[in-house]
Amino acid sequence: MRLDVVQPRDSNSRTLFEVQVLKQRISYTADSMPEYVGLAIPGTNTTATGWQIKKITYSGTNATQIDWADGDSKFDNTWSDRATLGYW
Repeated sequence: MRLDVVQPRDSNSRTLFEVQVLKQRISYTADSMPEYVGLAIPGTNTTATGWQIKKITYSGTNATQIDWADGDSKFDNTWSDRATLGYW
């Protein structure tokens, strides 16, 4: 599944952006801090490919790093597999 953004131009040749509405899921650590954040087109099942997932790493209570599943921001992962994906 691809998430395409249409970029029409106005009468002055300026690029206009169409913003895609996305569904968001958040998975928390045992300390109630967000650990995984996923975005997908509404209607995408949590077991289906089509999720963009990032992982947040903490030092104490401070977020120190955000890494992307597979090292990219593509919408090609499965939310239910978030804990077993590679992040960099």
